[in-house]
Amino acid sequence: MVILPSSFVNSPRYLHEYTRDEFAYIRTHGCPDLFITFTSNPTWQEIVDELLPGQKSIHRHDIVARVFRLKVKKLMSVITKGKIYGWVLRFLYSVEWQKKDDFAKSLLYFEVPRYYTWNTSTRKWKRRIQVTPVQNWPGVKSGDALAQIRKDKEIAIAVASSGIAATLLDGGQTAHLALKLPLNLVHEETPICNFTKNSEHCRMLQHCKLLVWDECTMSHKSSVETLNRTMKDINNNQSIMGGMVVLMTGDFRQILPVITRGTPADEINACLKESPLWEHAKKFNFTTNMRLQLFNDTESG
Repeated sequence: MVILPSSFVNSPRYLHEYTRDEFAYIRTHGCPDLFITFTSNPTWQEIVDELLPGQKSIHRHDIVARVFRLKVKKLMSVITKGKIYGWVLRFLYSVEWQKKDDFAKSLLYFEVPRYYTWNTSTRKWKRRIQVTPVQNWPGVKSGDALAQIRKDKEIAIAVASSGIAATLLDGGQTAHLALKLPLNLVHEETPICNFTKNSEHCRMLQHCKLLVWDECTMSHKSSVETLNRTMKDINNNQSIMGGMVVLMTGDFRQILPVITRGTPADEINACLKESPLWEHAKKFNFTTNMRLQLFNDTESG
C-alpha cells in the first residue's frame, strides 16, 4: 500500500488541505472577484517556431505543455504584479490537462498504467479492458471464453492431452478422465466413451456448451473421432460433435502422437490432420506471441 503525504502535489491529502485553505480564505475575505478561463492555442507562434518540417502541434505535446505553462505564468504575473485590477490579496488557479477522458483527469501519474496501456504502433494510450473474477472459479476472468459460459451457470469443459497441460487450464482435466476415453483406442475398431446414456457424466456432456481441448495435436486422431461418435449418439444429432462447440488448440510443429514401435509414417497417419473430421474444422492461425506481450519475456517466446 502506498500512502501519499500532503506534500505530494495533487495527491488526495494535498488537494484536501488545499481546499480547506481556500474555504478558510473565503470565510475571511469573501468570494473571488474574478473568474478567468485561459485556454491553450496550438497555433501560437512560439509553438509553431519549434516544430520540425512536417510536424504538427499534436506531435509535440511537450512543446505545447511548456508554452502553455509559460503563458499561464505570464498571465498571473500581469494580474498579480502588474496590478491591472488593483492589489491582489489571493489567487488560485488549476490546469485541466485531460478533456477527452473524464476518468483520466482523476488519476495520479503512478495510477495510469493500472488503467491504460501504451500502444507502441499508434503511440497512444488505450484504456485497459477491465474484467471481474467469476464466482467459484479462481483465476477465471469474465472476458475469458470459458468464463462467458460459466458465469451464466452453463457448462464449459476444459481438457488437455497431458496432465501437465491440464493444470494450466481453469478447472482442466486430462481428456481421458473428463471424456472417459478408452485407453486402447488403437486396438478397437469403433471405440466409444466409457459411460452410459443415463449416467451423470452423459447428462453433463449433453448440456455442455463449449469444450476446450488443449494440445489436441498430441492426441491420436481416434480420440477426437471417438468423442464425435459418442456425442452424435447421446445427443441424437448427426452434426459434427453432436452439435457441441469444440475449440481445439495446439501446434503441429510440436510432438505428434506417439505410436509404440511405429514409423514416422504411422505417426503422421495418427495425426489429427489425417482424420476425416479435419475438413470440417475452422482453422485460426495465431500471428502474435501473446506470452511475450503479457509477460515481456523475450526468452519465453
